[in-house]
Amino acid sequence: MEVYRLLLDKFGYQDWWPVHPGQDRVIEISVGAVLTQNTSWKNVEKALENLIRNQAISFQKILELPLEDLQNLIRPAGFFQRKAVVLKELAELFLTEEEIDREKLLSIKGIGKETADSILPVRFG
Repeated sequence: MEVYRLLLDKFGYQDWWPVHPGQDRVIEISVGAVLTQNTSWKNVEKALENLIRNQAISFQKILELPLEDLQNLIRPAGFFQRKAVVLKELAELFLTEEEIDREKLLSIKGIGKETADSILPVRFG
């Protein structure tokens, strides 16, 4: 985490993720990092827009939303059944843990190294 903080201090935000206006960047990038697995960006955008349009892009809303409803919202991103479960577990982690590190992210089945490494810098930025 020290390395991430040092890099952020030195280089600042890189704006590599096109966060939708008015959205929380930590949530959108974390959710998007899961949704981008094995799919095109075009389909991820559709899923993110579904979540935003339905006011479901918060960790609390993702956790509260019935699984089937979440699956329908993220369907355009593919593998929606598995990704919905991953998103619920990720939301629970963010809502219950003060300290989130790579090991905790990797403990969620469906979050690999690349996804964890996409979430961590934003979480601590």
